[in-house]
Amino acid sequence: MTKELSAAEKALNEAMTTFVTLSRRTTKALTREQNRVAKRLKKATTQSKKIRGQIDTRRERLTQAATGDTAAKIKSQIKDLRKVLAEARDETRGIRSELADVRADLVSAREHLSRAVNVDKMMETLEKRWAKAARKKAKKKPAAKKKAAVKKKPASKKKAAAKKKPASTKKASAKKKPASKKKAVAKKKPASKKKAAA
Repeated sequence: MTKELSAAEKALNEAMTTFVTLSRRTTKALTREQNRVAKRLKKATTQSKKIRGQIDTRRERLTQAATGDTAAKIKSQIKDLRKVLAEARDETRGIRSELADVRADLVSAREHLSRAVNVDKMMETLEKRWAKAARKKAKKKPAAKKKAAVKKKPASKKKAAAKKKPASTKKASAKKKPASKKKAVAKKKPASKKKAAA
């Protein structure tokens, strides 16, 4: 039974270590992914702004253009730039949705990490308390035996000695004194009566 308990405790400790390690690794990986996607989004946004600026410049040229050939050329350029801008906006939308997913995963991973770290700290605290309680228990058992042994031995000897000595002296003195007086009186009185009668 104790082997099974030890194996279960070992498995629990290993699972906790794996949980904490995996949570930390996942959080770091998702943080790196978030930073990478955020850089891509920034780049795509900058590109979109640049394209919009080019379109505005072409429109200004279009209003200033006098000849039909130049106006047609600028119009075709504006049309091409609008297509590029639409593509850039689609890319930006895709990157934003990807970033939102990564951020959601990162929030979840951070919650797991927080839980893992808190559970790990709690387990460490419990293990310290259990070890402390075990040490106290180990200290109390020998101390209790020694105290009981020390108290019982002198107390029993003293009580036995106290009971035996006064009782034996009292009994001996009680028996000897009256017996000796009676014997002496009994011996002396009949002898004196006999002598007086004679």
